[in-house]
Amino acid sequence: MIASGCPSNQALQMLDAADLDLLRPHLATVEMVRSSVLSEAGAALNYVYFPHGGSVSITVGLSEGQMIEVAVLGQLVPIANISRREHDGP
Repeated sequence: MIASGCPSNQALQMLDAADLDLLRPHLATVEMVRSSVLSEAGAALNYVYFPHGGSVSITVGLSEGQMIEVAVLGQLVPIANISRREHDGP
C-alpha cells in the first residue's frame, strides 16, 4: 500500500478516511510466498494481514498426518490468528 494512496485490500478500502489514517502508521507491505505459515494454532496474535491479492488457506492437521483445507480467505477478510485452542469454548 502506498503511504498516502488508496489501499489494495478491499477491507481497508471500506474504511472511512479518518479511520484509515489512524491505521496507516501501523501498516507495512509484506511479500508472501506460497506455503508461508502466517500463524500456528494456539499462538499469540502478533500481526493482522490484509491481503492485496490471491487467497489464504486455513488448514487443519489430522491425526493420521494429512492436512485439509477448511477455509479460503481473500481480500475482503483481515487475516489474524483465528484458530481456537482446544480448551477454549465453542
